[in-house]
Order: sequence, then structure tokens, then C-alpha cells
Amino acid sequence: MKRGFTLIEMLVVLVILVILLGTVLPRVLRMPKRVQIETAHTRILSALRDCAMQAVASGRTVRVRLAPEGRSFLVTRSDLEEDVLSDSKLPEDRNREPRDGSSLVLPNKPIYAIPKGVSWELDDWEMGDDEEQSPLFVFHPDGGASGPDLVFVVVKRRFLLHVDRLTGRPDILEVED
Repeated sequence: MKRGFTLIEMLVVLVILVILLGTVLPRVLRMPKRVQIETAHTRILSALRDCAMQAVASGRTVRVRLAPEGRSFLVTRSDLEEDVLSDSKLPEDRNREPRDGSSLVLPNKPIYAIPKGVSWELDDWEMGDDEEQSPLFVFHPDGGASGPDLVFVVVKRRFLLHVDRLTGRPDILEVED
């Protein structure tokens, strides 16, 4: 009795492997692109949602500006008395710790990084190096917001960043070419 495989058996196994690789490999190669897109969406939305929550929790206006190089969002919180909601706690009461140990105010993070691979289409903006000319989102203590719709590109796909003016909720939609 001979041991081993025949040529036909080895060819059949080889053909099955080629078919499996042909169906699985394209999905595996697309995975990093999908992860890069999802990471960009998550980071951008998280930054803006966090700032909207900061505005509501602190009772103060939070301004989020796209940095001139487009690699981060720069955050400033208003300390002006007129930005404080009239029916909210006094500013000095905001930083007091509640009895259960949780914080009354979300931490004030001044910079949110935008992932590599995100490029902004800012043709209408003459930014240069001046921060004051870059796109600005403003989140108000009542939950409202203002700011432009911005288009950005990740992995050769275009997306629209929109912040709802009434609810302050950021959203990202894919833009069809």
C-alpha cells in the first residue's frame, strides 16, 4: 500500500484554497479602510458630542474651532456671566462635588485630535495660520448649536459633518459624488 496523496487530490485542495482566498482576501483588504473611516467618524462625533454636553452641564457656551492645520479641534469655554443660564446654579456652585462623588461638570478638554487620513474641504475658508478665520461650532447651554456644514475626506470617500441647530447633535453623512 502506498502512502501519500495523488496529484488530483492535491490539485482539488489547491483549487478549494484559491477559491476561499479569492472570496476572503478582498474583504480582509477592505477592513483597514473601513476601520479608518469608522475611527474618524467616532473621534469627530465624540469630540463634538462631548463639547455639547459640556455646554449643557456647565451652563456656559462652548466654542469648538477647527485648528488651521485641520488636525484637531480647539475648545474654549465661555466664562462670561451673560452666557450662564439664568435658572442654573451659580458658577461657584458648579465646581462643588456632589454627595455621591460624581462630578457636576465634565472635564474641560482643550484639544481633540482628529485622526490621520482626514482631510477637510475648506475651499470657502481663507484660513492661513489665523485661528480666528477657521470654522467655528458654538454649543449653547440650552442644547442648541451653530456652525457650518463641513465636508471631509477619508479613504477617498467624502462625508458631510452637520450639527443640528436645535438639538446640538452632530451627524455625519456620506456625500455622493
